[in-house]
Formats: sequence, C-alpha cells, structure tokens
Amino acid sequence: MENSNLNSEELQFNQLNRSYLLETAKWSRFLSILGFIMIGLIIVLGIFVGTFMGSLSNTLGNYNSSSKLMGTGFIAGIYIVVALIYFFPCLYLFRFSTKMIQSLKSNEQEIFDQALENLKSSFKFIGILTIVIISFYLLAIIMVAFIGLSVMHH
Repeated sequence: MENSNLNSEELQFNQLNRSYLLETAKWSRFLSILGFIMIGLIIVLGIFVGTFMGSLSNTLGNYNSSSKLMGTGFIAGIYIVVALIYFFPCLYLFRFSTKMIQSLKSNEQEIFDQALENLKSSFKFIGILTIVIISFYLLAIIMVAFIGLSVMHH
C-alpha cells in the first residue's frame, strides 16, 4: 500500500536511522528467539500437565480410559494451539530481524522491503489476535450478563 503523498525527498534515511534500525533488529532477534524458547516450554508444559492430569485421574479412581485420554489430549491440545498461535508473530519478528540486519550490511533495497513486510505482518497478526480476544471477552461478558439475568428472574 503506497502513499502518493510521500516521496524520497520528504524522508531522510541517515546513519542515525540505520543505527536505530540495527539496534531494533538485534532486540527483535533476541525477543523472537526468547519467544521460540517459550513456545518449546509451553509445549513441554502442555504434555506434562496432560500427563499429570491423567495420572491424577488414575489416583483418584477415575479409571475410564477414554475420558482420561480425552482429558489429557484436550489439555495438551490447548497448550499446543497456544504455542502455534504464538509461533507466527515470533517467526515474523525473527524474519524481520534477520532481513533487517542483512539489508543494513548489504544496502539491498529488496531485502530491506522484505524486513519491513515481516515487521508489518508481525504487528498485523498481533492486532488481529487482539481483536479476536477482545471479541471473545465481550461475548463472554454478554453471556454472563444474560445468564445472570435469567437466574435472577427464576
């Protein structure tokens, strides 16, 4: 999406901008790698919690294997879905950092454009995810209000 009001004469790209972008790219790389580590921990935690819940149901006397499998699979599945959702912004951020550092070293416009595209994708993904989560919260509040009203009238 190009803005026809902007041209190369209106914006200055100087050494100070380059240093800011390089530092931003380095911090982005750090945060994205940390994000990938957190994704791994979320998956391990999901498997651990699922296994623990299965063991707990055995200990408490719930020996129905199909419900135990369903419960452990459901819990592990939630963690894996969360990890999968978290993966994409981390991937876009990692691609941004890698391509930005590469473009600043090589002065390649195409790589610089790809870096900014990945940064845009990361923020777009997080923005859409935020809208979805807020929508779920609003829906939950409305449902709780209706349930509360129906309970009060009975």
